[in-house]
Amino acid sequence: AAGIALTDDLVFTVFPRRRGEQKKNAAKVPVRLTMRQLKELYQYPLDDAANRLGISITALKNLCRNIGLVRWPYRKVQSLKKRSLAGGKDAGLNSLE
Repeated sequence: AAGIALTDDLVFTVFPRRRGEQKKNAAKVPVRLTMRQLKELYQYPLDDAANRLGISITALKNLCRNIGLVRWPYRKVQSLKKRSLAGGKDAGLNSLE
């Protein structure tokens, strides 16, 4: 998001989408997570991360777009981990922060 500092303690609220089998009046419990919690999920593919949060992939993508994260960083994280293991040094793992 333009002009917003994305600190680790910044809290986001995501309202899960109602699934087909849920009734219209079913209570939607919002999911609250911090930037730190979101960063911890970067190590998982997008669908796994959404499942762990109990929200849809679409809801997670919308959250990411709203905070300026264009692409889910799972593949980049895996690539950097592989590079750091091969090179024996920090190959830019902190570049995602």
